[in-house]
Amino acid sequence: MTRYVVKIQGIDQEWYEEPINCNGTESAIVAANSCTIPTPILMASPFGLALTDSVYATVTSINAVGSSPESPAGNGAKVITWYVPSSPINV
Repeated sequence: MTRYVVKIQGIDQEWYEEPINCNGTESAIVAANSCTIPTPILMASPFGLALTDSVYATVTSINAVGSSPESPAGNGAKVITWYVPSSPINV
């Protein structure tokens, strides 16, 4: 593969690319066959997802011969966040 096009479905049901963390033209992402999009980006515009929303994605791979068909929309993740919990109260 020479590049990938990854699209994430926003809360408005439209599909968007995330060009900073999941830029399928970057050689490191192509070599790894993966990318990670931070939760704050998924929660911001244009995606607008909320905590526990499912993340739907499609991928098209491209090489010198042409483009693959777009993959079926996968749902392999949920929007989550990790944080330090507050101090216990009423203990």
